[in-house]
Amino acid sequence: MAIDALGQLLAKGHHYSFNDTPDPDTAEGLQRLREIWEQVREQFMDRWVQKHPATRPWAWWKLDAPELRRRSDGEPHPFDDPGYCAEDKRVKAEYPQGIDMLATSYGLPRYSDTDHVDGVYETEYDYLERLGLLAGSERQTTESTHRRS
Repeated sequence: MAIDALGQLLAKGHHYSFNDTPDPDTAEGLQRLREIWEQVREQFMDRWVQKHPATRPWAWWKLDAPELRRRSDGEPHPFDDPGYCAEDKRVKAEYPQGIDMLATSYGLPRYSDTDHVDGVYETEYDYLERLGLLAGSERQTTESTHRRS
């Protein structure tokens, strides 16, 4: 497996069928991704936090994030909307290999209908701070940038 392709998958979720990285949209691929992430997580995260403080790579959001990011605009999260969830069930019944409307990317809904497309969500910094997940070095590096008035 090419390191560059694997790095792109872990960092950004970019999977291409022409390389041999696991496809995270299949059960087998997701399991393989979990195995790889277990092996490289600590080293990958150490480098990530140094280069991109107060953010997390795609693999962390996919495999380690304890919860979804919250909406900050006062509206309900689409996954808490019974109508949205009913539409997801309808779409899955009609197109079993189709879109998963409850899929996420970076802790956010990957697909949104028109009612939710303009939703405003907490930033990665706010999410990590709220859950106490910022490392001390991240807090020092980013505190002045993200300080609220």
